[in-house]
Amino acid sequence: MPVDPGTAFNIGSVSKVYVAIAVTLLVEVGKIDLDDPGATAVSCNDGFALAEMVEERIGGQKYIDSLASRIFEPLGLHHTGASVGERAVRAAAAEVVTAYYRPATGQKELFEAVSLLGSGGLSATAVDLVRFVDSFSRAGRHILSESALMEMRKSQPSSSSGKLRHPDLAYGLGWDMAYIPKYQEQGIQVLGKSGGTGNYNSMVYTVPDERISVAVIETGPGGRSMEIALDILDAVPVEKGLVKAKTLSVSVPPKPEAIPDEYAAYCGYYILSGGRLANASFDRAANRFRVSSVTRGAETPALSLYYSEDAFYDDDSGAMQLYFTTVDGEQCAVGPFIGFDMVSMRRLPAIEAPCNMEMDMNGKRWLRRNVRPFEAALLVDSHLVQSSTIETLPGYVDFFGIKKIESPTYAGIPAGATRDLKDLTLLHKGGETWAQVLDMLYSPAGSAAALGIGANAVTIGDSGYSEWLRVADDSVLTLQIPTGGRIIIFAPDGSPKYDSSLDEGSVFVNERDFVEIAGTPGGRFTITCEATHR
Repeated sequence: MPVDPGTAFNIGSVSKVYVAIAVTLLVEVGKIDLDDPGATAVSCNDGFALAEMVEERIGGQKYIDSLASRIFEPLGLHHTGASVGERAVRAAAAEVVTAYYRPATGQKELFEAVSLLGSGGLSATAVDLVRFVDSFSRAGRHILSESALMEMRKSQPSSSSGKLRHPDLAYGLGWDMAYIPKYQEQGIQVLGKSGGTGNYNSMVYTVPDERISVAVIETGPGGRSMEIALDILDAVPVEKGLVKAKTLSVSVPPKPEAIPDEYAAYCGYYILSGGRLANASFDRAANRFRVSSVTRGAETPALSLYYSEDAFYDDDSGAMQLYFTTVDGEQCAVGPFIGFDMVSMRRLPAIEAPCNMEMDMNGKRWLRRNVRPFEAALLVDSHLVQSSTIETLPGYVDFFGIKKIESPTYAGIPAGATRDLKDLTLLHKGGETWAQVLDMLYSPAGSAAALGIGANAVTIGDSGYSEWLRVADDSVLTLQIPTGGRIIIFAPDGSPKYDSSLDEGSVFVNERDFVEIAGTPGGRFTITCEATHR
């Protein structure tokens, strides 16, 4: 699909700035006290989803309608709205429209729909993005009062502010950063916000006092929008004579030194963003500090670092990666980010009296049962998962991120893991123990029925729960899927092999593969299984 200035992209977490403005508009008319929605400010999707709900209930309109009347229309944002998936369906009168192809496979995907508008569900053009952030300029078109505008341009410091070697990330009301140190030193304020969804990524910066704004939107997960936008931002003020061009110099990596014995105290398990787990260890023989990612209880080497002048550097690039420090009694690893210090890892404390869950969670596989057939391919990785425990980390369980076991049926997010509330609860259903994480329900993988040779009829029950079958032998499957239904086939490790929303025709499956059937209550599927001999 050709891209032009009128092409809308999903903007992910850039949407958070819009809900911050919407809440601030209610503050201005006295309907909300800004210091009431909580006690701390963290970058948490759940918090912005709650802000969307608060705005909708107190504002008296559907959230998207409120944005349209209070923000989009006054600022002339004619290409900003709900996510591209919803907008495409409306524009195409419910016809199936495709616009994104996976680079690795060439598989087509439907336009991506994101329903959580406040935390990440809006779409916009690059032109609309710069028009939107220009409303923070004094010379721009305004919808906020002068005092509210100044409040939204202020950083909202956390309790760790001033306790690191350099300024920590300057979160604002919806912003990732209310300033960038290298510009702040020259008397220039920069506001910035990044965003990412399954198939899109975005970055927007604005220099409100100079009325300079840069927006980059890009298809694909991860992407380089933040890097590209910063490169452009660095060039424009130089061209306008606002800042001096930076002098190019050769970076000389520091020389390795012996790692002091005191750093042995920082060895142990750490929690990363999203609840992921890492293990830091001191290799005395090699004089290296090593960091491994921990998935399903298995460790994979991630970083090999050498020490120099109270910091740790990458063996390959010689670039500074992190330093270790203790803030308010909590050990953490801190890394650089465009002049800021960012806490990248927080130490998981040992539990004096660890609790166990009522069942052994180590190496147990789980099947998601409340899958809706229209869910994005991004969520497929959540359908067949494995929980694990680590013998040297008692009292914790890894199930969509590390969790602290609080009781035989509940594990909550540990201290320091402030992004997204992925609690784990064990439930009892029909004589089985099920698990719930967020709004996702799971049954044990052992409950999947065997797929028989010949025709297998499957009907979705009144609960709407998805059904699962286990492949008994290498086979070819022919699928009859009702309208609105979906079948996904997984390898035993949980990786998807076939998805009827992307793929067509019959499919070869291996022994121990899993077949997931998702649909609406009463939906009838037929899976014909023909054994193969190799």
